[in-house]
Amino acid sequence: MCSATYGGDKGVPKINALLVTLVMSLFASSVYAADPLAGNARAGTCLYSGQSSIMDLADSEIQSLVEEYYAAAKAALVDPAVKDSKSAAYEWAGETKIACQTSIGYMQTGHLDAQSTKKCDCFYRRMVNAR
Repeated sequence: MCSATYGGDKGVPKINALLVTLVMSLFASSVYAADPLAGNARAGTCLYSGQSSIMDLADSEIQSLVEEYYAAAKAALVDPAVKDSKSAAYEWAGETKIACQTSIGYMQTGHLDAQSTKKCDCFYRRMVNAR
């Protein structure tokens, strides 16, 4: 009797479960169709951070830019126009703040961390473009 619930001779419940899974996966993939990189913000990644040229600048310029990006992200997080927007600017502002804060922390110890600095640059650009 229990085997009929999970497929039995007709296999209808198995097919229904398969169809539900298929429909759910199609829906989940279409959520990010407009912005395929939007889901990566939650993972703290920026696919374009490798393309950042911020590390080509002088250390003093990098520090100045990172501090500027950090301040802009902090301001964006409290700006009602960003908070209430339907764009991803608020999410990118949060990612920018974290990455830039990490980069600043490294710089305060005398180390320039390329990964967090590139992420700071990348997330900042995403934040600005999302507005």
